[in-house]
Amino acid sequence: MGRAFTAMTSDGNLHTVLRDAVDRATDAIVIYGKDGNVLFCNRRFRDLYRYPEEFCSEDKTIVDLIRHDLQTGIVDPDQTSYMRNLDRETGEVSDGEPYSSYFLELTDGTQLHISEYELDDGSLVSIQRDVTDLKSQEKEARWNAELFRSAFNMNASICSLTEMETGRFLDVNQNWLKTIGFERSEVVGMTADELGLWAGHGGRDIFMQQIRENPKLRDFRTTVLGKEGQNIDIIMNSEVLEIDGLQYLYISCWDITEKLKTETELSLSRERLSDFNNISSDWYWETDCLLRYTYISPNVEETSGISPKDYLGSTVADVLGASGRNQAALRNIFGLMTDKKPFREHVVYRFNTKTGEKRWMRVSGLPFYDEHGRFAGYRGCTADVTDQVKLQERIKESQKLEAVGKLTGGVAHDFNNMLAVIQGNAEMVLEAIEQSHPELVNNLKAIMRASDRGATLTENMLAFSRIQQLDPKVVDLDQFVKAELETIRETMGADITIRTECDRQLWPCSVDAKKLENALINICLNAKDAMPEGGTLTLEARNMEVDETYALMEKEVEPGKYVSLIISDTGCGISPEKLHHVVEPFYTTKDMGSGAGLGLSMVYGFARQSKGNFSIYSEEGIGTTVRLLLPVAESVGATQGETQAVQD
Repeated sequence: MGRAFTAMTSDGNLHTVLRDAVDRATDAIVIYGKDGNVLFCNRRFRDLYRYPEEFCSEDKTIVDLIRHDLQTGIVDPDQTSYMRNLDRETGEVSDGEPYSSYFLELTDGTQLHISEYELDDGSLVSIQRDVTDLKSQEKEARWNAELFRSAFNMNASICSLTEMETGRFLDVNQNWLKTIGFERSEVVGMTADELGLWAGHGGRDIFMQQIRENPKLRDFRTTVLGKEGQNIDIIMNSEVLEIDGLQYLYISCWDITEKLKTETELSLSRERLSDFNNISSDWYWETDCLLRYTYISPNVEETSGISPKDYLGSTVADVLGASGRNQAALRNIFGLMTDKKPFREHVVYRFNTKTGEKRWMRVSGLPFYDEHGRFAGYRGCTADVTDQVKLQERIKESQKLEAVGKLTGGVAHDFNNMLAVIQGNAEMVLEAIEQSHPELVNNLKAIMRASDRGATLTENMLAFSRIQQLDPKVVDLDQFVKAELETIRETMGADITIRTECDRQLWPCSVDAKKLENALINICLNAKDAMPEGGTLTLEARNMEVDETYALMEKEVEPGKYVSLIISDTGCGISPEKLHHVVEPFYTTKDMGSGAGLGLSMVYGFARQSKGNFSIYSEEGIGTTVRLLLPVAESVGATQGETQAVQD
């Protein structure tokens, strides 16, 4: 080329045009002689390597250029061996291949593709093209391709790419191979029909028809066959892609085979549970970790009077209300649930919200946990055992009555014999001394009155067993209390102040007045013993309407209208341990020989037999309060009035 380049000088115009064209070329061009000197370089070459304007002259060699490159840092030292046939010592170009092509990266990041041509005379033409953008695009393309490949293979869905026209698989991902059961080499280039993927029910035709109508098909549900012939239920999303005028089909699927099995099993379980609920008289329930109901059987409404939907979202305590706060058994259950412990066959009660009926239930519960071992809630069952509880109570009551009846019969027989002797002799002595010793008449009459009370006490011994003969009448409790005041004053003594408080328009009650008198005297005697140094005895008569909340707090009392007779003292009080036993027969807090232990038990029996209730509250050092609830006469419709207070 050196000779050719020289020859061109004979035609000045052509030389000028060619030289100017080469000088303005976008590629860097340099020509080296056989001895390595620079014969020619264009402007782009000088700019690329940042050579001074007059630096690349014929007196410069390739070695000079390389040294300059190293000094300016434009080329890395490890890159200076790019001249494959350059003698680094002499600067001469040795014989070699007539053409070579390679890449060179400058330190500023510029990527060059260098093509070298060796001419016949040994000179070398080097054309260097800046391919930085091209390399960047190639790198980005490689990165995108690798990213797509990774995402395609790592996708949890079942993915495939096929030719739209032929249906042949271009690629499938790992999950496709794992689910369907083929190797990739068995799939690529084949069609779904050739692999026998469609289950033969026309699913492919339906799918292709829909994909033609909608290139972006979503949630298409069908069944395909695996390599071993197993049915695989899938949901498909597909999209038609158009690239360079050709159409491709991208499909992403989810295997729902196990999900459908689970749904089928869950449906069967629900049917079983529904059948169990419908046939069972018990009901089943479930709570979450905050003890809020998430499920309860429909038949719960029959006992509780509350619709099942009203349970959901409410806690156990919310639904049970006062019943949960006041029952020891329920409080025990709440404690076990708080501690996440199981409980079995605990018997509790509640009231039907519609009828007010008291219902007894047997409850069992078991905590359950999620897959991470965290407490998830309770599952349990409840049975209405009202009939069983009532039967047990009747059996127990019958046994108690039988035992007390035998005891009462024996005691009453002996006691009546003693009273007959006392009464007979007292009458004889009274006749004998009535004229001669009138000062003793009152004493004898006191003895006779005491024996009469003894006879009455004998009758009251039957009260605890509730088999005494009662003669209920309509009684005005206000007038009754006033009539008994004189007897009560004599009983209590001068050191005890007696106060009475009665509601105005007090409702008449239905009660055996004689038995009520005995009960009142018994309570007052206990109050007197509790106040040996004096104190205050308060008698109150109040109208009282018992609602469900109060009924929950007091055992064996039904909601309704009552007249309440309240006797309070300011005595020494009773300890909680003893208070629990005070209505038991023959139990007494008094010293030996000071009481028979029948007083409060007979009062309790009398109140219960009168269809009322007995309750007692006491605090040591403060006093004791006894409340008798007596049923209102059936014809009464009065309202509660104001209170009047009388102090003796």
